[in-house]
Amino acid sequence: MKINEKKFIILTVVAIAIAFIGIAILFMSTTVRTPSKSNQVIAEVLEINKTLPWIEVQTNAVKNGRILKNFTCDGGGQEPIIKWKMYDNANCYAVIVFDPDAPMGTFYHLIELVKINGNEINVVKVYPNSAGYEGWFPVCPPKGETHRYFFVVVALKKCEIHKNFNELIKYIDTNAVALGYEMGTYTRR
Repeated sequence: MKINEKKFIILTVVAIAIAFIGIAILFMSTTVRTPSKSNQVIAEVLEINKTLPWIEVQTNAVKNGRILKNFTCDGGGQEPIIKWKMYDNANCYAVIVFDPDAPMGTFYHLIELVKINGNEINVVKVYPNSAGYEGWFPVCPPKGETHRYFFVVVALKKCEIHKNFNELIKYIDTNAVALGYEMGTYTRR
C-alpha cells in the first residue's frame, strides 16, 4: 500500500469518527429536553406515575430561563399567557403553575382546566391557588431567595370537573396523555 492510500484511509476513518461524534452530540441535545431533576419535580408535585409524550409549552413570563419582573409581586403581577401545541386529538388540558421551592411546601400560582373546541378556548374550571384566590397569583419568593417556577400543561383523555385540586391531581395521574412545561427562576432583591 502506498503512503497516499494510507493517508486517505486514515483521514476517512477520522472523518467518519468525527461525524459519529457530531451526530451523537446532536442526538443527545435534541432528545434530552429538560434536566431529569425537573422531570422528577413535575412527577412528584403532580403525582404522575408514568412517562408521557412531550408537548411544547411556552409562556411570555419566561425569557432566557428567568421570570420577567412584570409577572411578579415586584412588578405589576401580570397574568402570563401560556401557549402549547395541541396533542393529537386531546381537547382538554390542565394548566398549572407552581413553585416547588416555597418555604411552606409547593405553592400553586394558577390551576385551570381548559377545553378546546376548534378555535375556541374555554376555561372550564379555575381552582383556588395556594393564596386561596381563583386565578393567577404573582410570583413572589421571599427576599434574597431564588425559586423555580414551572408552567405545566397536561393533555387529558377527557374533561372532568372536580370539586377540588386534590381530586384533579388524582384524575391527572390516571388520565394524562401528554405533558410539557417551561421553567423559569426568579430572585427577589
